[in-house]
Amino acid sequence: MYYPMKQPYGFALIINIKSFDGRTDKDVELDERTGSDVDVKKLQDLWDQLGFEVRTHVDLKAHEIYGVVRKMANADALQNSSCFVCCIMTHGDMGVVYGSDSKSLDIKDIIDLFKQDNCSALTEKPKLFFIQACRGCQGSPPGMPEIKPTPELDASALSEADGDVDCDHINDSTFSRSADPSEAHFLIGYSTVPDHASFRNVKIGTWYIDALVEIFSHYHKDE
Repeated sequence: MYYPMKQPYGFALIINIKSFDGRTDKDVELDERTGSDVDVKKLQDLWDQLGFEVRTHVDLKAHEIYGVVRKMANADALQNSSCFVCCIMTHGDMGVVYGSDSKSLDIKDIIDLFKQDNCSALTEKPKLFFIQACRGCQGSPPGMPEIKPTPELDASALSEADGDVDCDHINDSTFSRSADPSEAHFLIGYSTVPDHASFRNVKIGTWYIDALVEIFSHYHKDE
């Protein structure tokens, strides 16, 4: 489908949770997401160069993530936007992402804020969500302890890249399988397939964000 685009294209919302306090409701302590600062810088540079107004938030609690996203969905400035981008990078679990307070937030609740009934300003406009988080534990490095349902894996064991690697976990109940028109015009990009871990190098960031930035940088003028 072709979408008419005009500058400024709109907003790019970047949310990165690097540090965590407390424990999850499953009594898991979440590790610091070392290296995620690299991803933030890459995304800021990318969306700025592509003509988006970039908004960045770091280490928000779960309710603060929801509040920031809801405020964006209700912003009058979206009326003049051609597109909306949201990048969320954190630890995750089945159907949720975690705030810095180790509390969970349903991904579906985030997406629902931008459906037609809740965000008419983006009706029939592309809404792109990119989520860097684990969606399960399969694919963990051999010899590593069993991964509890939360983190990204520190991935030095999997790569020749300099530096250690980490892993980030989510269910696919974000959308129903109906033909609900309010669910149209969304693209939801995850960093891994269902039930699998997602990896982050503590020096160079995540493979997913690195590839995402490279693809948009090379092909945005062609498509």
